[in-house]
Amino acid sequence: MNHYSAIGSDLQIPHRELLEDLFEGAPRPTIIKDEQSRFLFLNSKACEMFGVHLDDLLGLTDHDLLPAAEADRIQEVDAGVLATGEERLFEEDVTGPDGTTRTLLTHKRRSFVPVPGE
Repeated sequence: MNHYSAIGSDLQIPHRELLEDLFEGAPRPTIIKDEQSRFLFLNSKACEMFGVHLDDLLGLTDHDLLPAAEADRIQEVDAGVLATGEERLFEEDVTGPDGTTRTLLTHKRRSFVPVPGE
């Protein structure tokens, strides 16, 4: 079993199979990012929301998919949750791949996945 999937030269996804086992069946879109806001895992519901396949998003950030101001806002909230550990549950507007804006109920929380050898 391979616990790493290389994305680019500097991005590795620890425990990808475990993430799939835990989150693929989640009833809502689930997105997991690293501390640099790169997408590490999205379940199929999240991929449908963006209109893309998982492998097309791995290693990208919100800036690769959304208008700059929207991506900045999302990454600011992500950074705050990461820094404080404070969970957030709130509504946010997100632009879909077709350019329409949808209001989503978003739940963000900090979790750590141990990386072997670190």
